[in-house]
Amino acid sequence: MGCGRTQSALCTRAALSLAGIALLCLWSPAFVSGEVRLVRVFHRHGARSHLRKSATDLENETQSILMDQGAEQLRALGQYMRGLYVTGELESGRFTVYDLPDKYNYDDYRFVSSNLQRTLRSAAAFAEGLLPGDDVPVRSSLLDNEMIRAYASCPAVNDLQLEWFGSEEFKARESSTKDFRNRFTPYAINGDVSMQNWWNLYDRALLARTYPALGDVTGVGNMPTLTEAEFEEVRSIADYVESRKFSLNVQPTVLGATLILNDLHSDLSRYFDGQDVPKFKAYSVHYPTLFSLLAGLGLPYSESGVSGEIPPFGGSVVIQFEQDRDTGERALRVVYIRNQALTASLSDFEWSYVGLPVCNQNDAFCNSASMLELIAGQARSVSEWCSACQISNEDQVTLCLVDGDPDSGGMSPVVAGVIGAFVTLAVIGLILIAVFILKRRKRKESLYGSKSSHPDLATHADYSDAQTTFW
Repeated sequence: MGCGRTQSALCTRAALSLAGIALLCLWSPAFVSGEVRLVRVFHRHGARSHLRKSATDLENETQSILMDQGAEQLRALGQYMRGLYVTGELESGRFTVYDLPDKYNYDDYRFVSSNLQRTLRSAAAFAEGLLPGDDVPVRSSLLDNEMIRAYASCPAVNDLQLEWFGSEEFKARESSTKDFRNRFTPYAINGDVSMQNWWNLYDRALLARTYPALGDVTGVGNMPTLTEAEFEEVRSIADYVESRKFSLNVQPTVLGATLILNDLHSDLSRYFDGQDVPKFKAYSVHYPTLFSLLAGLGLPYSESGVSGEIPPFGGSVVIQFEQDRDTGERALRVVYIRNQALTASLSDFEWSYVGLPVCNQNDAFCNSASMLELIAGQARSVSEWCSACQISNEDQVTLCLVDGDPDSGGMSPVVAGVIGAFVTLAVIGLILIAVFILKRRKRKESLYGSKSSHPDLATHADYSDAQTTFW
């Protein structure tokens, strides 16, 4: 399941990568006094108004606005992570990032978001909680948006989910939940209680249950507040559909995460080479981004685990790069942070390690070199991603000319070559103009003599020491 004919080569590449790394990662580092050196945070946006989606087109969704409650959630998440990673006030300082200042500067902190209101405002609120009082910029370029929402922009991802909708596994679950789903026909948009579009009913039920006093602000329509038992059943169906369709089993090529993995691989590679990279980098993302990222890190689908539940608003996957102070050993660990109560109270946040199959299952440590190889095997440049996704959309074709590192403005070799050729021609043209002017001046001097002996030329400014600068 999950590998169409056009995807077979990519599936083979992904399978070989995971199989090879699994053998390499049997090593377990003997960490005595681990110290966090780099942190990469991928947090879901906060609570927003109802978001209606299309089951057949991942890019087709209605506008949704972050509510004040959602901003408060992300501000609290920032405060919580400040205590974990910046000040060390939480968890006895075990997660404090080495030599990370508690004030914003561009070298140590970066904040990236997709270009939607709910993620942009969430990113700003998160930064406000993490670095209170600082003026923190949030970057959201065309490349950043496609990197974070690659799952929606890639036709191949959509094709694989549609293929899964036709599988025997999906049909069996559809049949077993049919009677329960039909009970909600009066509350469903256009009476649609299909399992493919179950998200639309679940999201309204979640908002109606969590924010009953907000009414029309949430956009839940006539959705009643469900009993706990009813809601848990509604949630379990949504968890299954949404997590499964982005899982490694259905999306073995993990095209929904390859651009983010490429960004992550670029940072880690530069750090290993002794180059400076931001110590703390936060991405404001969507729950499919998180599912895709976990799949890209090799985490298989599990109905009872992190990969099998829709992350709550503000739910975060954190990748920590750690180094042992005594031995110099390096390792990565993945942490999952969530606030299931959806409050702004720091006491409601909880964290846990994510045990990736290729890592030590006792302490979740992952050999850094092996994890870097795993990430490299799943990462793709923009041009590779465009090719694998078979991009045809006109706007995205423009994106496919952009490549490389988002932090440096990323540019493809094609575009760089064109610009380089243009600059070269411009410089040559300016040089030829300068030569022409000098020759013309010498000709005038030969006709009129030196400027000091000619009254007309002598009245002008002295250009003998003038220099021309070409920008």
